[in-house]
Amino acid sequence: AGNSRIFPGGELREPVSALRRCSAFLLTGCDAGNHDRALRFSQLLKEKYPEKPIFFSSTMCGPFMERNSACLNVTLPTLPLYAFCGIAHPERFRSTLKTAGIDLAGFTAFSDHRAYNQEDLDTLASKAIKANASGLVTTEKDMVKLEGYSTNLPLFSLRTEMKPEQSFLDYLRNNLPLPT
Repeated sequence: AGNSRIFPGGELREPVSALRRCSAFLLTGCDAGNHDRALRFSQLLKEKYPEKPIFFSSTMCGPFMERNSACLNVTLPTLPLYAFCGIAHPERFRSTLKTAGIDLAGFTAFSDHRAYNQEDLDTLASKAIKANASGLVTTEKDMVKLEGYSTNLPLFSLRTEMKPEQSFLDYLRNNLPLPT
């Protein structure tokens, strides 16, 4: 833990010493691009906390949703889309879109927790048009932050879903109290 904080790092997180209190570890966002790093980190955890089980979880694509539509899993345009996001690891979002087969005309990464404004959306639409994109695509998290701002281009969000190992789900079933 390079910044001595529990992942994800940040000022409002507990110190690494708090890991002693946990019952198990779930390493999230594990994929082919960071497989070796996740394994190295799990080895570090095993050395320090040999009695605690370690589980892995990947991120998978859920349905796409078009802004102002109640439909999940909308049909995306066949032309390329221009992607953007304001998350901690923007390359993961880009990689997820490529894995989903989305043809990207361009990509803009904003800082994490971006507070969007109309100028941002106008700039993105301009970049998309210059790149011959048929619309914009972003994360669900970022879509919520665009409420109240408009664009003439179709605007889509991608729902991502966590896919934990079956052994983690079994662990939860066996270790959490059942509701009464």
